[in-house]
Amino acid sequence: MKAIHVRSRELKNRLSQYLRRVKAGETVIVTERGKAAGVLDWDGRQTPPYRPKPVNRRGRLLSDLVAEERE
Repeated sequence: MKAIHVRSRELKNRLSQYLRRVKAGETVIVTERGKAAGVLDWDGRQTPPYRPKPVNRRGRLLSDLVAEERE
């Protein structure tokens, strides 16, 4: 099966059409200014929601900071 090349603006305007084609097994290559960069593979399944993880870079607890502010 031949791959379909589509510009990013075209993809945005007709996203549902291209998603149907991908789910049917076609390959869609998205280009920006006529050039493709990077590769993304999707099997059609729903991806889990993004859940950011908090990072404590200073080693102090939030409760300690609140207690300091109350003093």
